[in-house]
Amino acid sequence: MPVLTGVDPEIAAFLNQWIKDWQAKNAAAFFSHYVPEFRGSSASRPEWEAVTLPRIQGPRKLTVSIHDLRSRQVSPTEARIVFRQVYISDAGNDVFLKAMFLTKRDGRWMIEREFATLDSR
Repeated sequence: MPVLTGVDPEIAAFLNQWIKDWQAKNAAAFFSHYVPEFRGSSASRPEWEAVTLPRIQGPRKLTVSIHDLRSRQVSPTEARIVFRQVYISDAGNDVFLKAMFLTKRDGRWMIEREFATLDSR
């Protein structure tokens, strides 16, 4: 797993664990990185989890990596990060430009909002 530089060590550890849980196909741990009310572009959290689950547990082989990470800590409990996410699996490969709004709750970072667009480079 790559060391993420240029970002607060707690945020880097959070992102590394997010990737590790995703690659381990541990859906419960992966979903725990998101605030309980997170629903992405879905109507509800259960719907978002149902749509997301196949990308976590479906592929036999899965690699996720982060590149070109930029981070800005807005306050002690808020951070904004932007990066290129490379998703490689036996089911298909994608590169996304991703932005995450993080919030610190009960002493741990969580994803409050995220936005992704396909990177056509």
